[in-house]
Amino acid sequence: MSDAALISAVFVGVLFAFYLMFLRPIQKEQEHHKQEIRDLKPGDDVLTTSGFIGHVQDIQVPESGQTRIYIRLADGVVFEAVSSAIARRIAPRAPESRSSNAGEASRPRAGSAEGDASTGAHAKPQDQRGLAR
Repeated sequence: MSDAALISAVFVGVLFAFYLMFLRPIQKEQEHHKQEIRDLKPGDDVLTTSGFIGHVQDIQVPESGQTRIYIRLADGVVFEAVSSAIARRIAPRAPESRSSNAGEASRPRAGSAEGDASTGAHAKPQDQRGLAR
């Protein structure tokens, strides 16, 4: 085998490996995201690319142009987004069981301003940058 043929075979092999390691997984992820957006329906909770978590209120698919999704952030706060602004659909939070967390609600967390009741330790006051004084 000549040197030129060997170099060509190695080059083609590197390109193929690059495709398998980088491009193919990205294509699969994009296809999964498209399918997830197609499966959205009013009532779903979504995470936007800007970090907002909202509730899909309405979806409008015009004959031409981008799909418009109306997302409710809070009571009376609804904004309009295009489908590319949706990062992913998230599972709705399960209602928390009151009986299993009843004792935890009144107990301060470790490192909180109230301190740890068992040791009497208190957190140091912090300045505006979050550094201990």
